[in-house]
Amino acid sequence: MPCILPPDEQQWFDRWAAREGRKHAVKITMWNGVELRRQLMQPDAANVYRIHFTGNGAQPAEQVRMLADVSGLGDALFVRQLEEAGNVETDAARGLFFAAEALARDLASAGNEVGVNALNELHLDVQSLWEQHFNARVAAADDEGRMQGLVDQVLLEAGQWCDPEGLKLRPAHSKGVVHRLVEDARAGWVRHWRHIAAAHQGPAASDTIAAQLEADPSAGLRLWERVQQAEDNADRLEGHAKRLRAERRESAARPDRAAVIRRLSHRFGEVLSDLGYPKLSDPRLDNNLMPHVRGLPYTAASSGGLVLISLAWYLAIWEVAHEQDGRRPGLLIIDSPQKNLGHSADPDDPDFADTGLVENFYRHVKQWLAGPGVGAQLVVVDNSPPEAVAGDIVVRYTRSRTLPPYGLIDDAFD
Repeated sequence: MPCILPPDEQQWFDRWAAREGRKHAVKITMWNGVELRRQLMQPDAANVYRIHFTGNGAQPAEQVRMLADVSGLGDALFVRQLEEAGNVETDAARGLFFAAEALARDLASAGNEVGVNALNELHLDVQSLWEQHFNARVAAADDEGRMQGLVDQVLLEAGQWCDPEGLKLRPAHSKGVVHRLVEDARAGWVRHWRHIAAAHQGPAASDTIAAQLEADPSAGLRLWERVQQAEDNADRLEGHAKRLRAERRESAARPDRAAVIRRLSHRFGEVLSDLGYPKLSDPRLDNNLMPHVRGLPYTAASSGGLVLISLAWYLAIWEVAHEQDGRRPGLLIIDSPQKNLGHSADPDDPDFADTGLVENFYRHVKQWLAGPGVGAQLVVVDNSPPEAVAGDIVVRYTRSRTLPPYGLIDDAFD
């Protein structure tokens, strides 16, 4: 969801997700605007970001290099092929060829292996495009081997082709790739184009371009300009990334306090209900996160009530923080959850003498850990855990010097 919900809507979703998550033992989460931005900043999402989320951080298109005098390419093979297809004016085609050729040379000179590979991929794609249209038209070629509309259609679709990953091109570059393919004798515009390529005696266009670039003293300067452009682009991207990180930190550091308290208070009541708190009514957390039950602060509760309220308070904060991907410990340790409960209850506190309260505690945490709490870890230190969690016990300490393991610290005797 590419936005940040208002507090009341977020609270509704949190309650629904927690309720349905426990009901079906699944983890339900929401990717809001902040999380979507974080995901798009990951390396694996770079291509998705480039295609669908252009903007201030978008990669700039490669510069289109221009050739003031294209007459030197008059004897090139790609020009000869165009003329054989009936094209009289070819200056624009020569300019397009130069743009693609100069780009290829710049990428190679700069050691841009990613860019070179991307440009090679584009050549394959455009050659496949040419083959498709050539094969569809060759049967209808006229007596001179010409196919109506072939040149125009291939150039049109090449100019609209998606950029390969690693390069952002202008249509002139993609159209120029078409003429590079023809110059390399990998395509042509008439039925007998292979014969024309085999018989061609003119100079290679690439050699002509190389000589012109060597004679042009500004060519090296333009290469350094490309390096500077790349550095400037890297600075812009880094600045954009810093802004995104700052926005995420601000959003995470400044949640709506009232909404957080409502969410924790609601979970506190849910946990107490799951634990089976006797005669439960009006469970809540006040604005200072102080727990209240039966309309009274926790300090008014009995010894057994204090234990259940404490358990619910710790679990509520831990569970909500985990489900919201907030800052929290991945490990929670609870010591002696049965204190003043069940068989250990105070004789004057019969409401909390029910051993089912302890079983309810373990059932609640097991269900949550298997559902919304996947990935979290709870360590419980208990002298007499119920049979329902026998399979979850990691170690039993004997407290007997002659029967190890004695305790967590082996040589610490009473």
